[in-house]
Amino acid sequence: MYLLRRGAGLIGTSTALQLAMRGCRCTVIDKASPGRHASGSNAGGLRQLNRDVAEIPLTVEAAKMWHDIENLVDSDCDARFPGQLRIAENQSDMRKLEQRAAMVRAMGYEHEEIIGEQELYQLVPALVPGCVGALICRAAPSPEAHGYTTEG
Repeated sequence: MYLLRRGAGLIGTSTALQLAMRGCRCTVIDKASPGRHASGSNAGGLRQLNRDVAEIPLTVEAAKMWHDIENLVDSDCDARFPGQLRIAENQSDMRKLEQRAAMVRAMGYEHEEIIGEQELYQLVPALVPGCVGALICRAAPSPEAHGYTTEG
């Protein structure tokens, strides 16, 4: 089988890579430079935090792949794992985040957790005073699209 894929961003190149690993011959084309349009303009982040529950299994598996990207493509693709926060500005917000964390844990996932005010301000010292805590995903991937789409 042969595939011609238009769009050399993260999705296009990832699709071609997975198909090539299964024996398909692939060519990827783009109107300009790889990884410079949608993939390059959204900071390349894989948001795991506060996803729709139907999306959680996919984002968890995708994050695992990014953590192992060097074994897959012989490059770290300039991937970083800075994490993500959803900040609670008051106790009402905090209760909602606690409910969310409990729901995610009940589904069998552990990538979202609650942190208190002290840890929040240790992580983000410049944060405006008065926030009470946050929901955190500690190692959410943030690949650099140009590095991923042009390596090798």
